[in-house]
Amino acid sequence: MKSVGRDESTDGCHQYSVQKHARRRLQAKITDAGLPSDRTRVIVRSQLPADAICAVLSEERPELLAIGASRWFLLKHLLIGSVADRLLRAVQCDALVIPYGASVLRLDPHATIETATALSR
Repeated sequence: MKSVGRDESTDGCHQYSVQKHARRRLQAKITDAGLPSDRTRVIVRSQLPADAICAVLSEERPELLAIGASRWFLLKHLLIGSVADRLLRAVQCDALVIPYGASVLRLDPHATIETATALSR
């Protein structure tokens, strides 16, 4: 950015604005998915996706990581690797990869496993 005449304070303001916009978009997706906002937390990082997810995983120590894979998962894996592939190799917790095009269920946050299984059939 310095090569185009932007100083560090301008760059910092731009980065803050981008993060704020990303946070708003993520919060809107949480609301649209019907998830309870009081039981979710949005963490925004200015890093490559796999690096940001790994950093949060090491700080938060979750039991499960659920991620989506693109429809080109296998092709990306063969050619350049993918975020999902990198995470599957790096994470210390259980991981659930949801393939592209999978049906998304909207469940009651208090639903039981039996309810989730019955709805997914």
